[in-house]
Amino acid sequence: MFDVLFLCKALNGYIDMDLSNYVQFFKESDHYMLWRKDDCTLKKNYARTNIFRYSYFNRIVDRWNSLPHSVHQAHSVEIFKKSVRDILIRSLWSSLSFYFIVLIILFIIVFHSNNLKFILDWCYILLYCSVIIIH
Repeated sequence: MFDVLFLCKALNGYIDMDLSNYVQFFKESDHYMLWRKDDCTLKKNYARTNIFRYSYFNRIVDRWNSLPHSVHQAHSVEIFKKSVRDILIRSLWSSLSFYFIVLIILFIIVFHSNNLKFILDWCYILLYCSVIIIH
């Protein structure tokens, strides 16, 4: 969250920094590349070295672009922070609720079944489903 917050502050002038050398946005002339992108979508710069590849300005591109357009267009830093926080909480809640359901099912299966093969089959099914959902 702090990475995208820093970028938001720098873009909105709260931090005195010239970002033109580090980040670039898609323009109208890039319309052939704008499938599902808006004017607030960052371009990922080519990185020749690992120093730039893992630097802040190359790393932030994917995080910034994953945010919805409404978050990019926030009128203040406080609204931006609240929107990003809501997105993070929603994604965390959805993943935690899935694992909570899996734990309940495993609990029911383990304590209500004496058949070891049945338990292992269900564990395999739940593991397979979690891998599919996570990816």
